[in-house]
Amino acid sequence: MPSRRRCCDLLVGLILTLALVALSACQVLKAAPAPDSGFLQHATELKEMRERAPFNAIWTADSEAFSEMKERYKKLVILPVRTEFVEEKIKSADLPPSLEMQRLEEAQEMANYMVERFKAAIVDYPNKPIEVVDTPGPDTFVLELALVEVVPTDAVLNVIGTAAGFLVRGTGVVRYAATGSIAIEGILRDGATNQSLLEFKDREIDKNSAFSLKDFQEYAHIRQSIDDWASQYAELSATPLDHTVDDSAPFTLNPF
Repeated sequence: MPSRRRCCDLLVGLILTLALVALSACQVLKAAPAPDSGFLQHATELKEMRERAPFNAIWTADSEAFSEMKERYKKLVILPVRTEFVEEKIKSADLPPSLEMQRLEEAQEMANYMVERFKAAIVDYPNKPIEVVDTPGPDTFVLELALVEVVPTDAVLNVIGTAAGFLVRGTGVVRYAATGSIAIEGILRDGATNQSLLEFKDREIDKNSAFSLKDFQEYAHIRQSIDDWASQYAELSATPLDHTVDDSAPFTLNPF
């Protein structure tokens, strides 16, 4: 029988190999931005700013003025997430009526989940620099998010892909077709004037992994993306404009 040390070496080697394979697969499945929905006021002015935010694109009205406001504004209102944009896509997909209704209800559930997670991430941020409130007013930011794409993971196809031997996402056509995605757009406004101060958009696809139970659940990957966005936005809210918020890893070794 192999020694315990030999088994440990084999396990470490396997983990490193899976990590390298996952990294390679990431190149295949890098998420592209979703088409503009019409929600953002400055959609044509957005640009990638990875030195600040891990989003596809971002826009600020006036960096100097916004930085000064961040020093004074310590309250935030998070409005209900708008879903009409993703609802239009679902209704135009020519789904059976029962499935269309199910997808519409699930999109609303994801919108509600997003509000909850964003609030929790901001409230739980170290030292709680931002207070979440219910009413806009002076020295208060207002965040409005729009859900513009929701494509649940195809759990059935993932079962087929796994059975066929496609154990790593991106290495087989079946598993590629099963990949889900979610996209959001956001506007941060001045609570007193309703002026748009910050706009952003991002799109995420299912994380790569050698094996994950999330692959067999329609919305597990999507919830993970929402959790990541919530944490990233909480950090953005609490830090100066020259602070870099890192993106989440596009792969995971955690099977759960």
